[in-house]
Amino acid sequence: MKRRAVVGENLSRLFSEGDRNFALILYELSELARLAAERVRGLSLDERERVLSEMLSHYVQKREGEGEAPDAYAPFFKASDRAGFSIRAAAFSVFLCELEKESARQLPFRERRVGAPRICYVKGARTDALYLALSARRTGVSVSYAERSEDAVRAVASERADYALLPFALDGERLAATLSLVDRHELCLAGTMDVKEGEGVFTYALFSKACAPFEEGVDMRLDVRLTADEFATLGTVFSTLSAFGFRGADFLPEKEEYGRACGRVTLQGDGNLPALWLYLSFLSVGASFLGRYPHLVI
Repeated sequence: MKRRAVVGENLSRLFSEGDRNFALILYELSELARLAAERVRGLSLDERERVLSEMLSHYVQKREGEGEAPDAYAPFFKASDRAGFSIRAAAFSVFLCELEKESARQLPFRERRVGAPRICYVKGARTDALYLALSARRTGVSVSYAERSEDAVRAVASERADYALLPFALDGERLAATLSLVDRHELCLAGTMDVKEGEGVFTYALFSKACAPFEEGVDMRLDVRLTADEFATLGTVFSTLSAFGFRGADFLPEKEEYGRACGRVTLQGDGNLPALWLYLSFLSVGASFLGRYPHLVI
């Protein structure tokens, strides 16, 4: 019992010391962010990203040869290094974006407002009911019909319609045909809604040519495609996302060429988007914006 008590006391002391050190690290990271904000003021976007990456790598990234340990500890040191750098990079990104009033300009998309929404869809009982519900939420909504889902997508791509209304998922399982179609035409998610029938749930989605949420709601979501050299990196990113103020996240692995790891992430809530995008650049993770949109209760 005495030996177990000693081990417990040692662990408690080390954890407490770690908490105190981490608080000091966060303070110094906030100071580093303040210096970085002054350093990059007035620089172009590419130059800004290069300077920030160099600063973070120089002051925060673990140096080669440090942290030598017995072989049995090596895998844990490696995982800790990866997770530690991820958390520190996230904190630095949040602190920096709080200091930069124009950080929203760093986002890879611009939102637009559609005044009188034009919706195109394949006519049917479900889609007609959804259109009526959507037209009750916004004024000036009009409709055009398509023979196939691809025709509705082409109408949006050619700007003959603002939104394509398409089947998106069945019982939470996203439809590969729809994802492939909208990816091919580079459309953004603009809204999702569920239709319950018996035991099943059909999810439909609105897609737009540019980022154009159908409306601003309390249940806003963000879809991003992430690409990295290995899934361990994506796992590290996924575990850090809550630090940016998002309530929850879903991850859908996707196939990627050349052996790289790829997945689609859905984030819920209004998080810190500029800080998230900056953080992803630090971790050498490719990020493609897929849409910011409301999940509508119909």
